[in-house]
Amino acid sequence: MPYSEDKTSFNGRHIFIKDGYECIDDGHFRYVHRLIMEEHLGRPLESHEEVHHKDENKRHNEPSNFELTSKSEHSKHHAPEKFPYDATGSRNSQSKLTEEMVREIILKVNEERDIQPVADEYGVHYVSIWGIWKNRTWKHVER
Repeated sequence: MPYSEDKTSFNGRHIFIKDGYECIDDGHFRYVHRLIMEEHLGRPLESHEEVHHKDENKRHNEPSNFELTSKSEHSKHHAPEKFPYDATGSRNSQSKLTEEMVREIILKVNEERDIQPVADEYGVHYVSIWGIWKNRTWKHVER
């Protein structure tokens, strides 16, 4: 690896710590673990790719400690309790609505053709109501 012997520089640039990660400034801010992964892969990382430290040690920058993931997969590593993807509808702990409420919402929007008052009534954002009405969310609810 292109660390200095005392690990205070990387590729001749001074290492500093930001949010627990080793970083350098070579004209623009770079995370050392991303540079190492790019070198390991032999290509630049794409914008949707994240480098996960398997042992959760942000300064353990060995390729064997890395896992290349998407942003959403990386989020699941760090906060699995916030991503209950196996729970749909009202079984999802993050849900403000129930299946019965969703059926009512669909009927009300179909009758009124106005989303905002329905969103206000149920205390959710109008985009949530729009997604239900367009069958983009809550697809498991019979319509």
